[in-house]
Amino acid sequence: MNEPESMNWLRTILLRFRALFHKRKLDAEMAEEMRAHVEMQTQENLEAGMAPEEAHHAALRQFGWAESIKETCRDQRGIPWLEQVLQDVRYGLRMLRKSPGFTTVAVLTLALGIGANTAIFSLINGLLLRPLPYREPERLVTVCESNLRRGYQQILVAPANLRDWRERNSVFEELGGQMYSSLSLTGVEKPQQLNAAYTTVNYFSVLGVPPLLGRTFAAEDLPPGPAVAVLSYGLWQRSFGADRAIIGKPITLSGKLHTVVGVMPPGFRVYPPAAVFGLPTGKVQAELWTPYPSLMNDRTNRYFLGFARLKPGVTLDQARADLGGIVDRIKREYPTQKDWGSSVQPLKEQIVGSARAALQLLLGAVGFVLLIACANVANLSLARAAGRRKEFAIRFALGALRFRLARQLLVESLLLALLGGAVGALLAYAGLKGFLAFQLAGFPRLDEIRLDGPVLGFTLLISVLTGVIFGLAPAFQASRQDLNDSLKESDYATGEGQGRRQVRYLLVVAEVALAMILLAGAGLLINSFVRLAHVSPGFEPEHLLLFDVVLPGREYREDTKRMSLVSQVRHQLQAQPGVKSVCTAYGLPFGTMLNSLIGVTVEGRLATEQERLSAGWRVVSPNYFETMQVPLLVGRTFSEKLDTANSTPVVIVNEAFFRKNLAGEDPLGKRIRLFPLSTNWHEIVGVIKDIKLTGLDRPAQGEVYQPDSQRGPWMFTIAIRSSLLPREIESMVRREVAALDKDLPLFNLRSMDEAITTSMAPRRFVMMLVGLFAGLALMLTAVGIYGVVAYTVSQRTREIGIRMALGASRNGVLRLMLRQGIIGALVGVLLGLAGSLALARLIVSQLFGVTPADPLTFLLVVVLLMLVAAAASYLPARRAAKVDPVVALRTE
Repeated sequence: MNEPESMNWLRTILLRFRALFHKRKLDAEMAEEMRAHVEMQTQENLEAGMAPEEAHHAALRQFGWAESIKETCRDQRGIPWLEQVLQDVRYGLRMLRKSPGFTTVAVLTLALGIGANTAIFSLINGLLLRPLPYREPERLVTVCESNLRRGYQQILVAPANLRDWRERNSVFEELGGQMYSSLSLTGVEKPQQLNAAYTTVNYFSVLGVPPLLGRTFAAEDLPPGPAVAVLSYGLWQRSFGADRAIIGKPITLSGKLHTVVGVMPPGFRVYPPAAVFGLPTGKVQAELWTPYPSLMNDRTNRYFLGFARLKPGVTLDQARADLGGIVDRIKREYPTQKDWGSSVQPLKEQIVGSARAALQLLLGAVGFVLLIACANVANLSLARAAGRRKEFAIRFALGALRFRLARQLLVESLLLALLGGAVGALLAYAGLKGFLAFQLAGFPRLDEIRLDGPVLGFTLLISVLTGVIFGLAPAFQASRQDLNDSLKESDYATGEGQGRRQVRYLLVVAEVALAMILLAGAGLLINSFVRLAHVSPGFEPEHLLLFDVVLPGREYREDTKRMSLVSQVRHQLQAQPGVKSVCTAYGLPFGTMLNSLIGVTVEGRLATEQERLSAGWRVVSPNYFETMQVPLLVGRTFSEKLDTANSTPVVIVNEAFFRKNLAGEDPLGKRIRLFPLSTNWHEIVGVIKDIKLTGLDRPAQGEVYQPDSQRGPWMFTIAIRSSLLPREIESMVRREVAALDKDLPLFNLRSMDEAITTSMAPRRFVMMLVGLFAGLALMLTAVGIYGVVAYTVSQRTREIGIRMALGASRNGVLRLMLRQGIIGALVGVLLGLAGSLALARLIVSQLFGVTPADPLTFLLVVVLLMLVAAAASYLPARRAAKVDPVVALRTE
């Protein structure tokens, strides 16, 4: 008959207590034996003529126990906790100072991981976490229109709709908006073109930022009142010498007098969600604000960026519902608005949303680097702890608590981590300088990135966590060692048990797996960037230099005068030596001007089909396609002789427009109407190949081109194809333009190659950083594999000597040691491969032309990682193969 189950449990507990009692008894016996050895040696030293105290210390030093006994004597139960910790800190510093090689390698390894995390967190803190610099920014939202039938989730707002939203809503405390423009500042020493914004009068009260000097806008500033302007702090400093008497003084903007009424404080800026609304890709930060100069009655053109402040307690869903009701009423009142809806989004999300995925990817990458660094230092600490087993055993024998020893090792780990954090903060500071040197057009709020209190607090926190993470393994292993076995070992036989070796190899496997994931991600990003860099923009970008020009409204109000000036500029520059070709355009590829959308009606189509058509709108000079070297597919390009202001209105469309709207038909001779620009029919005279307008990774949209001889643009870009140096071209262009109009400023000088490079900057930034972190992870992993195999060789020297004495060949020993590193690396690669396939889908938004499971990328990464693991294992394995059996056996 079986005993009750409770009796089995009781017997198990009693057996465990008995084992613990016998272990304590053995520990006490070993301690007594150790004391007897010390007393015997002390007596011999006394007989040799030493003083009593010197004889005792010499005996302790002979057995290597002086430091251990000195520290153990401090394990007194009556010492306060804080004083015990301070003792641990002092002792830990002494031990780290005694091992400068270990300390240096561990601190630098941790500094790389912690520094990388600090740098990336400073980006995240500046872009995502820090509140926007407005009053109660959490209540700020963007309000915009939408047209799902035309594929617009969000688009700018028509002035009349914005006015009705402001007057009829019950959820917004304030609602206003701005439209971007460019104004020329004249009447000063050097005319300059300014990024400006036309705003509603309540614009500044929506944001809740008071001026530094003067006032902002008021109702009396609306038309037909006197024109006024508010200056940015930077413009006030740069162009007006920080003159505090500027308030009330007149300035000339695009030929019109404006009175300065205010100056905004330093740091005030409005971050445009350019990626959402298709705003200019260049510098769009407004330097000057002025009230919108016309009545807000236009419901056709959409160019206002709307901002609103929610009333206290109003949720985002309530605001959307209220604005949706207003839009429904507007649709009933104005049938032309029947396809237009509304969208309300948090302002901060609109500003930083496009950068969030990239920053999260970078944070994950540096997190893996830090984990690899922790595994490396944990392996180093385990090896160092194995070398200190005799010290720990003596302290146990003299009465030290296992908890106290574990705490001592954790304190040493924390000291290493804090030192690594301090060095890492310096590396992060230097790294941030490099990051910001990119001047990334796709990342907002770059000027707010710095190593401030929250970032340094993060560094301290992550340093402490790192110290705990890599300190747990050696602390746990040291506190579990067997006293009896440790004291019986000779000085050369400090080998590890099977459990310790398994921990070390598991750490190497984890390192390899994490490195595999990082390398796979970096490989996919590099592959994507290489494919993107080889995408043709649809024209020839080399040797093209670009300038932007905006014509003052008063002097060039008449179409004929604008057309004449544009033509004169083009012909004057074309006549200069060294210039191959010159063109002008509104809406140049990769330009800084607003990408305009228009509605298109194809003659003979039903109304329901007409409502679905839209296209980008460009105004170009007759020789635009020849200068840009854009292939013509069908028909002809524009001609100065054929396409005049009095001839039949003509247009050229791109291939995407043809595929979408005229597929299967002969496009030449077809007529389209461009609304709201004109009621005239325009004849299609040619079809060109698609051009990438805003990014190489974006699909081409339908485009309609008009000749500037039939519609003179207010603003345009001069494109010059020449083999001259940029500074020579700039000097020549400024001279010739000044001869035509001395008050006409040129701005945004750049090459087309530079413009395309700028559009790729965010992708390049992410690719380079992930590649850098992957390379760092690979290096740390190689060092970790090398360290483990080298330590194994040192611990198995006697075994290697015996094997070779019994006839083992050097190649056999080499293969045996190589297997130690390669098998662990192979297991790590397999685990990392599974993790890479799972995590690669998280970065799909960062990929171009590559699938998340691209077989070639993964194959190359696996081969690279295994080659590195083999190389790291080979060096210590070769040393093992050269061991002399006689020398190896004699060491024991």
